[in-house]
Amino acid sequence: MLASDNPGDNVIAILTRLGNEPDAVRRVLKRIEAGPPGEREQALAELIIAGLRQLSGEVNRETKKMPILEDIMDHDVLGPAIRQGRAEGQIELLLGMIEKKFGGIPPRIHKRIASLKPNQIKTAGLRLLDAQRIEDLFAG
Repeated sequence: MLASDNPGDNVIAILTRLGNEPDAVRRVLKRIEAGPPGEREQALAELIIAGLRQLSGEVNRETKKMPILEDIMDHDVLGPAIRQGRAEGQIELLLGMIEKKFGGIPPRIHKRIASLKPNQIKTAGLRLLDAQRIEDLFAG
């Protein structure tokens, strides 16, 4: 499978016991780099599964050496999922900080915080530093 011209086959080959994983990762990344842009995006997404074989460190080291200009955040499925996870993490952190500063959070404030967009989360977090009461987070 490593000899295949199909980058998907190459990624699957990484999951087998090849004996020289760093070399295999390098070969696969070179094939991805040389491929058409649409196929590169798919192959890079598939390469994420290399983490199943504890090869993510090797993949990260090698991708930094190669001029592959695909951004996983542009992937149709993975990008939105990553952004959603980040926003949820930011909201959770903000709620924890608000609770630490003010005690319990009223349900209406909790609901309002949960509906904030990423730039609004940042603004509320910065306002929290000077806030005297929870409502100050939304002063505008």
